[in-house]
Amino acid sequence: HHANALYNLDRYAEALGAFKRIAKESRNEGLRMMARYQAAWSYRHLKKESSAVDEFARFLKDYPKSEMANDVRFWFGEYYRSKGKYDKARESFSAVLEGPAENDIANEALYQLAITLAEEGRTNEAIARFKELAARSSEEPLKRTAYRRIALLEKAKRDYSSAIDNLRKALDANENTELNAQIQYEIAEIFEENGSYIEASQEYLKVPYLYPKGSFWAVRAMLKCALVFERLEKWDEARRLYEKLAAMDVEESKFAKGRLEW
Repeated sequence: HHANALYNLDRYAEALGAFKRIAKESRNEGLRMMARYQAAWSYRHLKKESSAVDEFARFLKDYPKSEMANDVRFWFGEYYRSKGKYDKARESFSAVLEGPAENDIANEALYQLAITLAEEGRTNEAIARFKELAARSSEEPLKRTAYRRIALLEKAKRDYSSAIDNLRKALDANENTELNAQIQYEIAEIFEENGSYIEASQEYLKVPYLYPKGSFWAVRAMLKCALVFERLEKWDEARRLYEKLAAMDVEESKFAKGRLEW
C-alpha cells in the first residue's frame, strides 16, 4: 500500500525503491509480480526508457499469461512505433490479438496496428485492418473512427468513391452534432477535390442545414460553397451566401464582404 501511495503521488523514484524491495523480499508470488509490473512503470515515468524496456521484457518472460501481460505488449507496440521500429511494433500489437484478450484492449491493439501499417505506407493492409475493426467492434464511436480512417487512406489513393462511401458509413444523419457536421464537410470536400462541383455545392449546403450545432463547420461550408458557386459562375447563389456570412460575427465575414464588393 505504501509503494502504491508513493506511485499515485507521482513520487516515482521512492515508489521504485519500494517496489524493488517487495519484488526481492516478498514470499507472495502475486505481490512480487505486481511489484515488478509497477517498477517497470515507475522507470517509464522517470523517463528511464532502457530500464523500463528491460524490466517489461523480463516481466513478459516470467509472466507471459498474467492479466497485465497484454498491457505490457501494448506498451511495447507504442514504444517501438514511436521509435520508427514498425516491424517490432506490429509484432507487439499482433501478440495482443493472438492471445485471449478483453475486447477493449484487443480493439485498441487492432486500431494501433492499423495506424502502424498506415504510417509504414502499407495502405491496403491498413485499410483491411480498419475494416476488420469496424466489423468486430460493438462501439459506435470506434466504428466511426475506423470508417473515417479508411476514407482518409482511400482519399490519398484518389479512390474518391470509396472514400465518400466510408465517410457516409461514419455519418449519423440523425444527430445534430459537431462531429457529423465535420464528416459532412469532409464529404463535400472530396467531391470538390474530384472536380464534381455541383455535387460538392449540394453537400456543402447540407452542413448548415442538417447540422447547425456544428457552427464552425457550417460557416466553413458556406464559404467553400460560395467559392464553388463562383467557379460554376452561379453569381446569385454565391452572393446570397456571402451576404449571410457578412452579416455574421465570424472571422470569415471580412472575406465575404471583400467578395461581395468584387
